Amino acid sequence: MEIWQVVVLSLIQGLTEFLPVSSSAHLILPSKLLGWADQGLAFDVCCHAGTLMAVVIYYRERLVRICREFFRGLGLMGSGTESSVPALSPEKTSALPSGELPGDGGAGAGAGAGDPAVSSVSGAEPVSGGFFRRFWQRQSPDARMGWFVLLSTVPVCLAGLLLHHVIEDFFRDHAELVIALTTILFGLLLWVADRHCQKRGGQFSAASMTLMAALIIGLSQILAFIPGTSRSGITITTALFLGMARKDAADYSFLLSIPLIAAAGSYSALKVILSETIGAADPLSILLGTFLSFVSAYVVIKLFIRYIARTGMAPFVIYRLLLGTGLLILVFSGA
Repeated sequence: MEIWQVVVLSLIQGLTEFLPVSSSAHLILPSKLLGWADQGLAFDVCCHAGTLMAVVIYYRERLVRICREFFRGLGLMGSGTESSVPALSPEKTSALPSGELPGDGGAGAGAGAGDPAVSSVSGAEPVSGGFFRRFWQRQSPDARMGWFVLLSTVPVCLAGLLLHHVIEDFFRDHAELVIALTTILFGLLLWVADRHCQKRGGQFSAASMTLMAALIIGLSQILAFIPGTSRSGITITTALFLGMARKDAADYSFLLSIPLIAAAGSYSALKVILSETIGAADPLSILLGTFLSFVSAYVVIKLFIRYIARTGMAPFVIYRLLLGTGLLILVFSGA
């Protein structure tokens, strides 16, 4: 690839990976409009590495807390005391979605606070209930966030192993039309979810959601295997429908991207190694692609989190509708 092609594709990947606008819808534009050949798996791997570094660095302090408390909750680290800092933003618990065992976010709201069945958060005194309930009530907010992410990740990983190639084969002959239609359809769905959230006022935070909500969000990620859906778009849409605040929905979606980008990138890297094509990759293109996707993704995450509570999803809905319409025109014009 030419250097300017590397720049364009890296920026597309970095700018669209975390926005609810579908990166696949954008990546077909260069091939449709400019006749560019596929960039190859090695370049995909480097772009995934760049976006992964961006989200990990942005959430580095939160990730350290989540990992520390998660393993502490399993008894694999020193007992310590619970983190007084909520896993995400301060909770709003006026109304939680249906499900059991809400996570208790917010400073001073330790696991099981206010529950008459819990006599001690640290476990120094006995706690009534079954084993799982006792275990869950003793988890700190950050430890619970680790469990939420794990529960949301398992369904899509299993679906990826079992259904990825089936879905790819099913949509291969009409991929461009499918991308155009899903870009529009899921854009409208995002608009409905955002209006729903606006009317209900974003009633709870990710730190105070339930295991059932985490599972539902995880299951929704399976839809992202349909070209044009957008993984971040469908997870944010689902979280908004459940009543999660906008910023928390985006935060949780971005946290969920970490294990999935790592898994997808590792799988692609293994395919590159096994196909012995890694030596054919241009080192300059690899380094430049990684750097540009990292910088652009980091800027997108920072700005999106800063402004999403104020602006809402309307700009992205409008953009998706325009993009999907433009793709439909390209498809039916035979371009």
